[in-house]
Amino acid sequence: MAASKDLKNNYDVIVIGGGLSGLLTALALSQQSKKVLLLEATAHVGGAHRALEDGSHDLSTEFRFLPATEETKIALAFLRSLPGFESLESSLLESPPHTEKDHQLVPFIDFGDSTPDFYQEISYFLNREELRSSLHPRDWPQIAVKFFAGDLWTQSQASKLEIEDSQVVGVWVNAQKLIRASAVVMTAPLTQLPGMVTTPELVGKLKTDFSMQKFVTAIQVDVTHTATSAPTVEANSSLAEMKTISTPMLCIGFLSGAEPLTTIGRFEQAAESSARTSHWLSFVAEDAAEDTEFVGECLRKMRRAMKRIHPELWQTGLKEKISIHSSYAYVGNLRSKDGMQSSLLRNLYLAPSGLRAPGNLVGTLLQVQKIVAALASTQATIQATTAATTPEDSKTSAKPQKSASEPLEVPSEDSHTEMDASPA
Repeated sequence: MAASKDLKNNYDVIVIGGGLSGLLTALALSQQSKKVLLLEATAHVGGAHRALEDGSHDLSTEFRFLPATEETKIALAFLRSLPGFESLESSLLESPPHTEKDHQLVPFIDFGDSTPDFYQEISYFLNREELRSSLHPRDWPQIAVKFFAGDLWTQSQASKLEIEDSQVVGVWVNAQKLIRASAVVMTAPLTQLPGMVTTPELVGKLKTDFSMQKFVTAIQVDVTHTATSAPTVEANSSLAEMKTISTPMLCIGFLSGAEPLTTIGRFEQAAESSARTSHWLSFVAEDAAEDTEFVGECLRKMRRAMKRIHPELWQTGLKEKISIHSSYAYVGNLRSKDGMQSSLLRNLYLAPSGLRAPGNLVGTLLQVQKIVAALASTQATIQATTAATTPEDSKTSAKPQKSASEPLEVPSEDSHTEMDASPA
């Protein structure tokens, strides 16, 4: 169904995807007096950063790490500029990675001549120092929701982009309602984009772009340890003799063979609990991850690496959660302007997690910062052009105009979720 060109926009910006990237983008834009709609296909926002209750404490579902780099400092400075995050502070923590060798946990030096697959994703975690945020990343989504000044629709799938003259003029929600906007920010996985475009020429170009991309899937295992044991580093001690540690530690496990796999692990104290948690992460190609048998074999390899790093891990009664994060990262160059704006659709901005180096939390924050600045610059240019082309007499005699945003039909109760947005 075609949209009439004389209809006014319902929103300045529509943000697609209610993960951390989408929430922070919507929060920042709503503070610029923009009318913003945030669409989330599921009943809950937060994506991989949403904590899940396991009965005793919140089990984080995202491997969170902030390497002590200049990029991280810039990213955190941007986050601190947003409402609700002004009190954020960071502290420097020594976090040198270790690896297992002959039942010993030894400092990790480098990969030598055998650079592993997905080195770019792995290297993010290899910094010897990290910055610990005073506001835990698991709380960032709730803070963003609390201070977001726009409209949030959950259970609202962005099913199709309405396109006119090489730009997006609106988004079809749940294939039923067209919501118009001046700009759209795509923070959902980019693999969804070809299915949201129906223009044959654009579909062909998108398929060409995507055929040159390599999409990375992360396989993650989050474990709650009912005992408080975790490995620590003592000179010349075996893993079986290691004592409990009170600070996070990063471990790297390797399994060689025909299909080698690198596993990254991290032990830390669970929030508000005496229990300990560990988080384990491996990377695979996204097309391979569609094979359930392949994923099952990867999980078996990950568990073997985990046991080698900490043999007692499996003797203490465990609670385990397995997460598959598709489109965790992108390898290749999408056709885009400055890595953020689609070159095919000039008002479509791209901000999915994992698109911008160095990836993970830092890459997400830097991409959001860049897009928010670009949209602010675009708006300023439009306002300046409008002011320069408006006759002086019309400026003084013009009557007050009605807002460009027309009343919007509120979706049914089923498409909204009442949320407790107070920080945990």
